[in-house]
Amino acid sequence: MTSKLKYDIELPAHVSYILKQDFWMYEHLNSSVLLGRHRPMKFSSCVSVYIRRGECRAEINLVKYDIKAPCMVNIGVGHILQTSYVSPDFDASFMVLSKRMTDSLFMYMNSAPEFVLAHRYAVAPIAAEDTEAFDRHYTTLKAISNEVDNRHLFHAICFEIVAFFFRTIYKCYRLHSEQIKHRQSFISQQFLLLVQMHFRHERFLDFYAAHLGLTKKHLSRTVKDQTGYTAVEWIERFVILEAKVMLKSSTLTIQQIAEELHFPSQSLFGKYFKKNVGMTPKEYRNH
Repeated sequence: MTSKLKYDIELPAHVSYILKQDFWMYEHLNSSVLLGRHRPMKFSSCVSVYIRRGECRAEINLVKYDIKAPCMVNIGVGHILQTSYVSPDFDASFMVLSKRMTDSLFMYMNSAPEFVLAHRYAVAPIAAEDTEAFDRHYTTLKAISNEVDNRHLFHAICFEIVAFFFRTIYKCYRLHSEQIKHRQSFISQQFLLLVQMHFRHERFLDFYAAHLGLTKKHLSRTVKDQTGYTAVEWIERFVILEAKVMLKSSTLTIQQIAEELHFPSQSLFGKYFKKNVGMTPKEYRNH
């Protein structure tokens, strides 16, 4: 979410207001709100979603997820979400956290292995016996956030989230904790994290292979085995998705988008885009 982007979900308050808050909650997001909203949405704040009922299919940073309740979904700064299906009984609540708040949470929780996993894995299942605890957590957060006269409101919210993380949330990442013990899975996850951080500047595999201390061949084969796409294909997918979001949801010119993505010229950006999409950036914007 940035000032350059348009929004096609009608939130109950202005987005500019939400982005000025350290903490903002929305309860009972349902399928009627999301119906037909299938365009990519880019986030400039961290969002944590608690899905109580129903299911959906979505891509988060180009990774496809079949999401079934009860579960948590964590969307980070710069992540792009695109939903393709939401069940009629879908019910979720979410919280938006400012950078100031996420930095404070990091200070208290960064030593926990599960905190690292929460950033690495977008979706985590919630055990049936823990759903009541999640309901109470959201009720408590809502009550705290309504204490407008509390001068310690920021810290009260932070400590509620931290306490709940160490009481309950950490259990949601036990399965992922077992999975990352496998070397190949770890390499793929590290590669995708690097691509998310650097794809605007680095489009060639040499950079990523050197960063991970691997040969290009080994990295590409490992990523292909684990994800179904080669390493180069992942880089291209990130670049193209970012370009699509900018073309559809911003007022930037095609020349400015080429510069944002660090292409030497608009012409080279146009050729790169057409090779991957089948149409020029201008055709895609007007399509």
